Amino acid sequence: MPTKNPTITLRDPLPGDMGWVVQQHGEIYWREYGWDSGFEALVLKIVSGIVQKWQPAYEKCWIA
Repeated sequence: MPTKNPTITLRDPLPGDMGWVVQQHGEIYWREYGWDSGFEALVLKIVSGIVQKWQPAYEKCWIA
């Protein structure tokens, strides 16, 4: 039975979190749509750009 009041924790990304996002995108889109590693490379490029310019004072990200 689901918890009625689940605990949700928001935190800043830790090392490895963004790599996990890239990995999950690659795996899920390969499994569900048959997309190849070119899609994962595109996601990597996008995430890399975000991380390199990250402004933690006013930018946030959450993973659900």
